[in-house]
Amino acid sequence: MKRPIRVKARMCCHPPRFRPTRLLPTLTALVLTAGLAGWGGYEAGLSSVHADGNRIRLALRGLLDADRRALDDARGEVQAHIDALARKAGDLEARLLRMEALGSDLVTRAKLDRDEFDFSEPPALGGPEDPAGRSIQAPELNAELTALAQRIADRESKLDLLQELMLGDELRQRGAPYGRPVKAGIITSGYGYRTDPFTGKRTFHKGLDFSGKLGTEILAAADGIVTFVGQRSGYGNTVEIAHGNGYVTRYAHNRKILVHRGDFVRQGQTISLMGHSGRATGTHLHFEVIRDDKTLDPRRFVASRKGRRETG
Repeated sequence: MKRPIRVKARMCCHPPRFRPTRLLPTLTALVLTAGLAGWGGYEAGLSSVHADGNRIRLALRGLLDADRRALDDARGEVQAHIDALARKAGDLEARLLRMEALGSDLVTRAKLDRDEFDFSEPPALGGPEDPAGRSIQAPELNAELTALAQRIADRESKLDLLQELMLGDELRQRGAPYGRPVKAGIITSGYGYRTDPFTGKRTFHKGLDFSGKLGTEILAAADGIVTFVGQRSGYGNTVEIAHGNGYVTRYAHNRKILVHRGDFVRQGQTISLMGHSGRATGTHLHFEVIRDDKTLDPRRFVASRKGRRETG
């Protein structure tokens, strides 16, 4: 009996076929990963550039701000020097104007030639030009102004003394302040103890009160030099005049003052306008006569309308 013939199946020797579609997900993932990594690096680079740019801008802004502050400080320092020089120049101008007034009065009193002693005009100067001259610097100008102020103060004090001596001689001949301090008005409060109109207490009144209309002219009681113009506590707008021989007259509660410190005034000259500044219940003049820092009863020195002094 024949055996059946068995046929063995042969294994195929060819490798499996390559299919690219299987690698697409992997390749896509790799590409995306590389792309994302590159984009991240690019963004990081941009962020670094932006950060560096911001730091540079902040540094430049800080330098500009520092330069601006330094420039402002320099301008402020220069302006402070200019303001200081301007104040000195203004003070010197005021002193020179006062010296002109003093000198003019002395010329009149001494009966000198006004053309020869003209204090209102600058002295005549001249000379050849110096080619080596240079512009003066601020510190030098400040030093020169300071030295000039000292010289003016010295001359001013000597003129004051000379004028006071000449004025004192005249006033000693007259005796004391003698004029009426208002053009119109009556005495409403005398010298001595009275009831204070504000507190109701018994207090000492150091002068005479003259009532009048607002704006009534206030007159210098005698020739003299204005030594004070301004506010005094309780007195309001005040004028004080020195008359020599220790006498001073005070005019208080003014509405407007018409003279300046250092002015020479004549007896009967309008020095201010009546008001109610300071501690006052209404429009009036408070008038005091002071000698050697002590108040006196002004009635003894106020001239009557007939030109005679009151003695009451």
